[in-house]
Amino acid sequence: MLSYPALLVLAFMLDGKQHCGRDLVRNVRISVGSLYPLLRRLETTGWARSVREVADYDEIARPLRRYYRLTTLGREEALKAIKPLYDAYALNRENGNGRPRETNQASELSGHSSGV
Repeated sequence: MLSYPALLVLAFMLDGKQHCGRDLVRNVRISVGSLYPLLRRLETTGWARSVREVADYDEIARPLRRYYRLTTLGREEALKAIKPLYDAYALNRENGNGRPRETNQASELSGHSSGV
């Protein structure tokens, strides 16, 4: 089971483009402390690949960036992981609700609904 931040990063990376950590932090709104260990795990499992930026450090006046892209395996696995969430969202949209239904197991077991 993937964590919520992992699902967000994978969904963002499904566009097929290369992304540096800075772009992911800004767009996915994930902390640096969560992002880089996640990217390392994605690389270790073969779901992502990274390349180091090639540039003259003196010309760009910033640290060189590492760019990440999903591999074919990573794309397949990301789609498998995200599809059930997308299907649940789409089903709820068809039922007139704009978001997936949140459940509270305790209230469902007792027969009471949380109203959300």
